[in-house]
Amino acid sequence: MENPRKAVGVLKKAFDILSCFRVKPEGMTLAEISIFAKINKSTCHRLLAQMEAEGFLQRENGRYQVGQALFQIGVLAPLPLVLLRAAHPIMAALAREVGETINLAILDRMEILVLNVVESPHEFRMAAKVGSRRPFYVTALGKAIAAFLSEDSLESILESLPIPLARPTANSIPDLLRLRKELEEVRTRGYAIDNEEAVAGVRAVAAPVFNGAGEVTAAISVSGPTSRILPEHVPVIASHVANSADSVTASLGGDPGVSRFTMRQRWRPVDEDEGKNLTDPGPHKG
Repeated sequence: MENPRKAVGVLKKAFDILSCFRVKPEGMTLAEISIFAKINKSTCHRLLAQMEAEGFLQRENGRYQVGQALFQIGVLAPLPLVLLRAAHPIMAALAREVGETINLAILDRMEILVLNVVESPHEFRMAAKVGSRRPFYVTALGKAIAAFLSEDSLESILESLPIPLARPTANSIPDLLRLRKELEEVRTRGYAIDNEEAVAGVRAVAAPVFNGAGEVTAAISVSGPTSRILPEHVPVIASHVANSADSVTASLGGDPGVSRFTMRQRWRPVDEDEGKNLTDPGPHKG
């Protein structure tokens, strides 16, 4: 029979390895994981091989990432499961309405985590992978959630962002001041836009989902190529996606109108000079 103390030690090392991906969710090499988890390379390599074989990790180009098996376990947590059950039929109906890909995501620290995707029927389509992550500020999903967080929660996230902000495309938000102003605009109109900010050639429109306590808990988006989602189509798409997000909110026991109004009342407009003095250290080169 295996020594219980030894088994606990192995389990702790496995948790230490998984915790590394909170720091670098985009992936890490064996050497990096060994250093971050403080586990010698040979032991680390053995554990990584076992975790990869079980699907808890996956490896691509020599870098390990969180695997689908771990994500599937994660979505069994109460919030994602309830959210998925409430959102999926509404997302499917929205996909039929607009003919584009529909995405559901939550905010995990400074990133969005995609929970569900209903793909467009078009041969040429833009679909995120379930379990994928991106910095929240380059996505419509992330901005739709962040805009309706409490001021304290949002400030905590903004203060943790690496400066200068990562800019995947030329359209990505360049600095914190611009990000604050955009989140204010999202709060005012009730929906967010990703105008080729995460991926060149892709436009998305997203609206927030609230829970029964009136807190923003997720967002739903419509995404597709800019050749099909033209700027003049955005208001109509926004109406569809906002109605769908509101239906999910209602399914979760919330009142979307009250939630949006309450959150807007708690915020005051960002003054440009004041915004610079608060947390933005000035212009950043992207």
